[in-house]
Amino acid sequence: MRDGARIVVMAVIVSGCVRTGAVGRYARAAGATAAEFPALADDMTASCVRLEGYREGREGKGWGLVERGDLEKRCEDRGKAVRRAVSVERVLGRYFAALGALADGEVVDFDGSVDDLADALEDDAKLDRKKVKAVSDLAAFVASVTTDGYRHLKLTQVIEEQNGNVGTVIDALTEIVATDYANILELEATGMESFYRSALAEGAEREPLAAILVRDARDERAAALREKREALAKYVKALGTMKAGHQRLYDSRRDLKAKVLARELADYAAQLEKMLPALRDAF
Repeated sequence: MRDGARIVVMAVIVSGCVRTGAVGRYARAAGATAAEFPALADDMTASCVRLEGYREGREGKGWGLVERGDLEKRCEDRGKAVRRAVSVERVLGRYFAALGALADGEVVDFDGSVDDLADALEDDAKLDRKKVKAVSDLAAFVASVTTDGYRHLKLTQVIEEQNGNVGTVIDALTEIVATDYANILELEATGMESFYRSALAEGAEREPLAAILVRDARDERAAALREKREALAKYVKALGTMKAGHQRLYDSRRDLKAKVLARELADYAAQLEKMLPALRDAF
């Protein structure tokens, strides 16, 4: 028997039931998907910096004459909001880590980084009170689960109590990605097109060879933006899959060992696992 197969068999013996392994697999896949958010969020700030660079170039100043630090200062508010959004993701990721550990009868590790988030979320991350409360309640659960002795027998209670919070937090991240990030990329695309159109209009006849390089650079950057938009759409879909999986858990919380639930959770997990490589490559 190979080592991997031996580990699987031992895990089944320890958990006492294959079905709860499906909960753990789904939770781990959801947590891994949530963990891709910081890279995406970082690009929200980077997009702002790129847009400011295009604006400088459009005005004839050029990127080379403006320190990157000066461009980044113009995006400080964006950066602050992004950092708070990443904190929201961290809470969701730690929840799924806790859920997976509970499902598999393992000890949940404490993560002090999810404490004291609510104070600045409403202002910095632009979350409404409902979303702030959901993040705070989920963070409080993640903190308490490490000290209150939760184990497998309380899994149903956890799912029941936190399903609403999980859905609201996922909705908050979805709005950030599908609306805020999409708008940011749209602004960058407009700024990029304006910059290159101006550059070509002013220098194409005078320096035709240089114009070819400019067009190549424009096409390359436009392709990069298309890839980011495609990745954005995939991440929104992945967040929807995470939410649907947890809702399915909630709907079947009284019978977590049901075969049909195990199959459906395995399908949700497989969908998330399939999306992960593309998300990692995009950012």
